[in-house]
Amino acid sequence: MTIHAFELLASRREGAVVDLDVRVACSSGTYVRALARDLGAGLGVGGHLTALRRTRVGPFGVADAVQLPDPREHPDAAAPALLDAADVAAQLFPVVRLDADQTRNLAHGKRVELAEPDVDLAAALTPEGRLAALIELRRGRARVLLGLPTSEVLP
Repeated sequence: MTIHAFELLASRREGAVVDLDVRVACSSGTYVRALARDLGAGLGVGGHLTALRRTRVGPFGVADAVQLPDPREHPDAAAPALLDAADVAAQLFPVVRLDADQTRNLAHGKRVELAEPDVDLAAALTPEGRLAALIELRRGRARVLLGLPTSEVLP
């Protein structure tokens, strides 16, 4: 675990209780609740969280999130437009661009030869820019880890 930032935003005292508002920027797998516990233990006063709000996961921040309608209040409301799968995958993984034959072959479960470096996880995009699969590349051969249906493979 890595703590990139631990910033005190505000503090409030009510009797013997001190509440701290902090901003923590940390690596994946960090238990923020454990940070509060350990900080309190280190100070000899105890510590716990009364609230926790995640504002970022990887490149995705809460400012970019969409509010989903409450189905109890709006049972017929349409879901808002979500991010395009290819755009999201391109933010997270290296991108491999496929031609039409490669797209079709991957969709049919065949291993495809690609002149790309080895990588554990890459986003394979169709010629039209759609996400066809998440793939592993080893010695110039692509293996599908997660295949997604695309219109390019239909007859």
